[in-house]
Amino acid sequence: MTGKPSEAEAVRAAAEATRCIALRARRLSRLVTRLFEEALRGHGITVAQFTLLGATILEGPLQPARLGRMLDLEKSTLSRNLRLLEEAGLVRISSPEDGTGKRAIVTERGRRALVDALPAWRRAQVRAVAALGDVIVGRLDTLIAAMADVPSAYRGHRR
Repeated sequence: MTGKPSEAEAVRAAAEATRCIALRARRLSRLVTRLFEEALRGHGITVAQFTLLGATILEGPLQPARLGRMLDLEKSTLSRNLRLLEEAGLVRISSPEDGTGKRAIVTERGRRALVDALPAWRRAQVRAVAALGDVIVGRLDTLIAAMADVPSAYRGHRR
């Protein structure tokens, strides 16, 4: 299209833009995150940090890049949260002598933080499941896998 768009064209475009899947997924993400952040507020960690602690405990010491790929996190988000966790004494970033790269390791204090925050996280989880319903919650992994399979010109360049 060339030239100046009409008011009607702009209104149609704006109406279509509000149906954007990315917009709605991000809005849902913010609403769900807010629920968990409120629950974890008194524990000194965010829901993202809670998840990082849990994943690192389950996987054992691992390279931050691998952790980011597992959780599909942007490099800057991962770096910021690992730095904050390290500053709080909840993780330690070490460089093994074998030269295989840095590893994130959850400290005793980090394990305690995760365990202490778990009841509050569970309450938020129950509230989220009640709000969304079991069927929708059950489909989340399927939806994530479906989107992970969509080819992207950006995949591999953002982390």
